Amino acid sequence: MLAEPEHDADAMGPAGQLWSTPHDLARWAAFLSGHTSGVLPAATLAEMREPIGVDDGHTWTGGFGLGLQLSRARGRRLAGHTGSMPGFLATVWADPDEDTGVLFMANTTSGLTGALTDDLLDILHEYEPRLPDEWQPAPPPTPACSP
Repeated sequence: MLAEPEHDADAMGPAGQLWSTPHDLARWAAFLSGHTSGVLPAATLAEMREPIGVDDGHTWTGGFGLGLQLSRARGRRLAGHTGSMPGFLATVWADPDEDTGVLFMANTTSGLTGALTDDLLDILHEYEPRLPDEWQPAPPPTPACSP
């Protein structure tokens, strides 16, 4: 156990200072994957996930969309956000192509890297098969024309 220094939580207000629960972060990951429940049109969410600034040029691995952090890791294109306060870390990433997401919360100030969330997505992909699309009945056959 490490003692955390005292901090002025009010000073983090301009940075958003958002607090959430694991359940709500999971709902947000689902939202970012495309389950918007009519809150936003799909085209608007897709626009938010497009990079408008990148950290490292044409082959970018990190950047920003409209209100979102973006990451490309291990063949995935992720949208989400990280956050921290002294003594706390949180990360939410969603992979719209795979319709999956990951969230991470820890009671620490530092020492954990983004590779952990990438590892969690790898484990999910390897051990939890993608659910098939919901069954839909076939359209009725077209009646044969009678002479």
